[in-house]
Amino acid sequence: MDQAQFKGKRAIVTGAGSGIGRSLVHSLVKRGTHVVAVSQTQEKLDSLKEDLGDQIDIVCVDIGNWEETRTKVRPFSNDVGYLINNASYGYCATVEETTEDEIDRIFNINFEGPLNLILDCT
Repeated sequence: MDQAQFKGKRAIVTGAGSGIGRSLVHSLVKRGTHVVAVSQTQEKLDSLKEDLGDQIDIVCVDIGNWEETRTKVRPFSNDVGYLINNASYGYCATVEETTEDEIDRIFNINFEGPLNLILDCT
């Protein structure tokens, strides 16, 4: 991987609070990328900010909420070199147990959220 392709760029990473998203934030920062870390958990974002300081901006939002996501992420959406739609939501139940609200949440986070960010960052 050519480190020069990341240096000086801006990336937005959703699901940045833990797991793969958090690892991606660390990896991108190590390569010289300024990262906008997006998660729905403020405590996890605060911890990430403690680790990386001024090399990241943090945005606490549920990407399943279309308008709130646009409002909070838009200030960072200019000049984005990389958009990493990593956040996701899963639900495990029988068809009979699955509610309309759960289907809406899955669709909002896994489809509409990434689409919203793609439209806002291009």
